[in-house]
Amino acid sequence: MKTSLKFLGGIPLIALLAACGGGNNDDEPINYTSFSDIQLEAGNLFAAYDSAAISEFGELPSGGTASYQGFVRGDLDVPDADQDEFAGQLTLTADFSNDEITEGRAYNLLREDSSGIEGELTLDSGSIKNNGGVAEVSATLSGLLDGVGSFMSLDGDFKSGSQAIEGIISGTIAGDNIDGGDFIADQ
Repeated sequence: MKTSLKFLGGIPLIALLAACGGGNNDDEPINYTSFSDIQLEAGNLFAAYDSAAISEFGELPSGGTASYQGFVRGDLDVPDADQDEFAGQLTLTADFSNDEITEGRAYNLLREDSSGIEGELTLDSGSIKNNGGVAEVSATLSGLLDGVGSFMSLDGDFKSGSQAIEGIISGTIAGDNIDGGDFIADQ
């Protein structure tokens, strides 16, 4: 069998590919710049788990951690205006050994006109609990958004074992109440 390397100006092509790092890292979330792109991706992720069963607590791992990436979205109750939609990205880390959410972040929040909401929310507290056999998650994120103290409460369920977490959100964003919102994140 004969093997040959293609050369580009005297440089083996394989060296060029190695220098590029090998391609895209799927662990790094995309930083979306448009509200419609976040809404589209969030909708796709919700659809992927639409028919997935809510997990029983016994289906969760008994130890270890898992990292989740996904989205938050909802309506803001803005005084003297129609509802103002928002959407953003979400990361969560679950520690199954201690039944805790140990890291969390809601960031890259955009209004429906794709204008950014400055700042991000980070985890204050979070837990994994057994509620009548159902595996549930509860977490609170807080921080400054557009210079105003803000918070987001997440209450949801694990789906497909520990593959995804889906639920509802409440709280305030930059002084406006969240009036109907949800979240989804998967491994």
